[in-house]
Amino acid sequence: MYIGYAASDVMKAESEYSAAHKGLWKLETQEIYDKVSEFRTELIRQLSADGCEADYSLIRDCVFARFDMIYGFNK
Repeated sequence: MYIGYAASDVMKAESEYSAAHKGLWKLETQEIYDKVSEFRTELIRQLSADGCEADYSLIRDCVFARFDMIYGFNK
């Protein structure tokens, strides 16, 4: 998967997550911002390194699960 496609899919999933959790920006702290940025960078790197097309639903599930952990929705 090319880096541009990976980044596009990850950002699309992030937008869907944000839309599903209205007011998410109110929870934003520097720590959360740093964790989200680190996760985004690593996921895009992994998807690009694999060199194959990843199913969008898997990317979305991964983003939602990790963001739930970061934002504390899975406690």
